[in-house]
Amino acid sequence: MQSSITPNRVPMQVARFFRQFLITAVACSALSAQQVTIRVDQRSRPISEALMQLQKLTDVPIHYEDLQDYSAADLQAPLPAATAVVPKGGSFSVNVPTDPTGKLPDDLSVATALNAVIAAAQSAGAVPGTFRVDSSHGGVFFVEPASHHSSTGAAVPTQPVLDTPVNVSLQEVPGIKALDAILQQVSQKTGAGLDDGMGTFFSGPKVSITATNEPAKYVLARLLADVAPSGTLSYAMLCGPNQRYYAFNIRNPSVFQPPPRSQPYSPPPLVPSGNRLGASKKNN
Repeated sequence: MQSSITPNRVPMQVARFFRQFLITAVACSALSAQQVTIRVDQRSRPISEALMQLQKLTDVPIHYEDLQDYSAADLQAPLPAATAVVPKGGSFSVNVPTDPTGKLPDDLSVATALNAVIAAAQSAGAVPGTFRVDSSHGGVFFVEPASHHSSTGAAVPTQPVLDTPVNVSLQEVPGIKALDAILQQVSQKTGAGLDDGMGTFFSGPKVSITATNEPAKYVLARLLADVAPSGTLSYAMLCGPNQRYYAFNIRNPSVFQPPPRSQPYSPPPLVPSGNRLGASKKNN
């Protein structure tokens, strides 16, 4: 007796299998393709602001150096209470892909996010020049200026100040002493003024660091990693427009988190007699 085979039964089963496979694949793709919006509103250094947001998404240090030269058209007049001009800056937003937890899990994802932020800022006209990403050392990134505008608006190549080579050989010294030694060499070789800005509070830890004709940015990155091996410290070199003067700031991602909401005020019970702000006084 011959067995009967329902026409088209096998093709229908195959079609059903592939349909279920596609549904599952789309669902998995939607789960993994999370995004975080990086948004900066009317800031004079929008890329620097955006990097602080990105740094919260990763344990990989992201270091930043400011533009140093600006055309007159790229600056804005000071506010009535201000004494110095600032870059015009601007606003932009961009979505960066993350893992399902909303984090940048590896170097590739960090590099992708950094390039997306820089491209969005430059496309929006929020920065008067161009920036590039140095990812030559695994596990650390440097965002630095690549060009600025001349007086005619043309792009002029820029040499990052922290590309300056330095030589150091320090053993078991406070971190702040090592920092000052590096910055002093950069200042002497470039003529730029450098100062410790807010956030350089690491005079306690002892470090040992050596470098021979090595770009200052790499030496500084090693120094910060030695000072806080369990955390993510990054630097931000902020420059006064056309002043050749930089403030070296250290950024700690933990301080970017909003503080916990304070509890509603609950007044203490009234004391019937004595000092209401402390213990009651005894009569002598």
